[in-house]
Amino acid sequence: MSKKRAITTGSFLVVLTAVLVCSAITLGTQDHPRSAAAHSHLLRVAPSHLLEDVNRQLDYHQFTTVNQLIGEANSELALRGFDYVFEVSTYITERRLIPLDRSTPSDFEGNPYEFDLTILGGGQLRLRLDAGPAGGCGERSVLIPAARVTPEEITVVVGSQHYRVKRPSGFHLERIQLVDENTKKAVRTWELPFYAELQGVSPDGSTLFFLPNFNFSASRQNTLSRLATVSMFMPTDPQGLHRPSHLILAATERGVQFANEYDLLESETSEILGDRDPDYPDIGYRRFRLGAKSYVVRFEWPCT
Repeated sequence: MSKKRAITTGSFLVVLTAVLVCSAITLGTQDHPRSAAAHSHLLRVAPSHLLEDVNRQLDYHQFTTVNQLIGEANSELALRGFDYVFEVSTYITERRLIPLDRSTPSDFEGNPYEFDLTILGGGQLRLRLDAGPAGGCGERSVLIPAARVTPEEITVVVGSQHYRVKRPSGFHLERIQLVDENTKKAVRTWELPFYAELQGVSPDGSTLFFLPNFNFSASRQNTLSRLATVSMFMPTDPQGLHRPSHLILAATERGVQFANEYDLLESETSEILGDRDPDYPDIGYRRFRLGAKSYVVRFEWPCT
């Protein structure tokens, strides 16, 4: 009887061990949301400072051809991202976000907040971003390096990692629209990384050209102190800028890239239109003429 009981107990232990081993294998092979587990900690975002580095590259290598520099700069943009100034006042207010550090900032500094963004494909990306003033209208902005920006998503660059996230509804950028000259109905919308004065439109009306702003401080210690300057109105005289000859930025509906000023047509002219809506005094219109073609764009005057 005791021998039979011993055999039964031994069999039970064998079966139990087999069940536990099978359970462990099953759990180990389940498809867990890797992104959610891997990025549950708070990530600090550092700007790419790509514009400053491109400007520095020109100072060090004055004989680099413009096209070679443009190719290298766009390769770096794809890896490191371009710094976009997102206005997030509405986002912070609607979600009732509380600063991680409640100390009172100076006029140009900001408070750090936690921003939880949804990763496309599953999971959350938790970012620590400093929200500081940009312009003179009490807006709060964050600086995010992005390899691609559309109305639906942002490819955020953190270190060497790229994360495709759903763009929150409260992440606003400087917008310029191509409009029908008669009805003023929007035909196409571009979003710029910062406020800039346009230099031209491509012949097919799909691309905007504007100047890179190399005038703001390249300080890596205090990024937010530059936000108001990044959003400044750009001077109309390109000769007054500290910038390399023939280097400009091109904006499509998918984002920005470096381009050659020779992409602009010499025959292209522009003029500010006097159509001012009394209900929207911040809105302005500008017409670009390329031979027989004419494009009218709608923009917002800088907030002062």
